[in-house]
Amino acid sequence: MKAVFVRHGQTDWNAAHRMQGCVDILLNETGKEQIKEVAGKIEGMKFDKMYVSPLTRTKQTASILRPEMEQTIEERVKEIDFGELEGSCYGGYKNLVYEELSDKEKQIYHFFLDPDKYEPLPGGETYNHFYERLNDFLEDIKVKHKDETVLVVCHGAVIHAVICLIRKITMGECWKIYIGNGDCYMAEFDGQKWNDKLF
Repeated sequence: MKAVFVRHGQTDWNAAHRMQGCVDILLNETGKEQIKEVAGKIEGMKFDKMYVSPLTRTKQTASILRPEMEQTIEERVKEIDFGELEGSCYGGYKNLVYEELSDKEKQIYHFFLDPDKYEPLPGGETYNHFYERLNDFLEDIKVKHKDETVLVVCHGAVIHAVICLIRKITMGECWKIYIGNGDCYMAEFDGQKWNDKLF
C-alpha cells in the first residue's frame, strides 16, 4: 500500500511563526496558491481514499487538492495539541540563551530542539501520545488498504512523527528534515517494510 501525506497550505500563524496545533486557523491566500501547485504535482496519481485531519486548514487543502473526492475525517492525523502554548511565537528561540528563557519559552525550545525534555503545558499532548495515535493509524491503513493508495491531508508535526516511526529515528533528528507548507511525503509498505521519500 502507498500513503501520500500532504501538509496543509500556509496560514497567517505559519507566516508569523506561531505555535499552531489544534487552534482552527484558515489558509491564507499564499496557502491556497501553494496547494494549487501541489494539486498539479499529484494530478496523475490515483487515490482510493482520502483521509483528512478535522481542522479547517486541512479540509480547505483537501478541497483544493481533490475536490471530487469524499473527505474521510480522521482524528488520528490531527496536529499535536500544544495546550497553553497555542499561539506562542517560536521564531528565533534557537538563537537565544536557554537560561534566559521563561519556563513557557523553555518548553517551546524543548519541543523543537530537545524533544526528549519536552513537557506539555496544561491541555497539551505528549510526544508519546502523539506517536501512539499515528502509529495506530499507520497500522490500520496497512490492513485496510493493502493494495491501494491513500491520500492523507495533515500537518507538519504529523509528517515528522510518521517519518520518525517509519525510519525509526528520534524527533530530534527528524526536525532537521524540512517540511514546508504543501510539501508531500510518500510512504510505501511492501508487506514487510516501509520505504519512503519526500517529493
